[in-house]
Amino acid sequence: AAEAVVRHDDAAVQDSVAGWEEELRPSKYSEALVQLQGPPVSSRPEDWRCGKCGSGENLWLNLSDAYIGCGRRHFDGTGGCGAALEHFEASGRAYPLAVKLGTITPKGADVFSYAPDENDMVLDPQLGGHLAHWGINMLRMEKTEKTMTELQIDLNLKHEFDAVTEAGAA
Repeated sequence: AAEAVVRHDDAAVQDSVAGWEEELRPSKYSEALVQLQGPPVSSRPEDWRCGKCGSGENLWLNLSDAYIGCGRRHFDGTGGCGAALEHFEASGRAYPLAVKLGTITPKGADVFSYAPDENDMVLDPQLGGHLAHWGINMLRMEKTEKTMTELQIDLNLKHEFDAVTEAGAA
């Protein structure tokens, strides 16, 4: 319970995120998404690991085959090893939708479409059902990582702070 309090976003963070959120479009792949058969995915964040490097952060679950892989490496060296994208490419680009595991809440989650004609954050109107297929009840999930919008805000604020400090030092 204490961890939930620590992770809880205060009103200022929620307002900041609301001001930055982009209008996402529903993925055209959502409704007819192929979902293979396989064992359930744990809903416990401590059990999630990248299938390539073993990291437990910035993990994306492929909604078609349940592969868990890291997100892309950022220019500053943070992020992940890029295993989620590599898996999409290695699977013949057949399974485009992935959800960022640490962002799943009853209200939704970050979903990315690797399909070349979308290649962006998207909405998955069928997300609850897609997650349930893998044994994850999104109504019982709590956010454990920053959303992509929150990460973008952090990056922008750091850039603004760096610009102010550089200007002040000049």
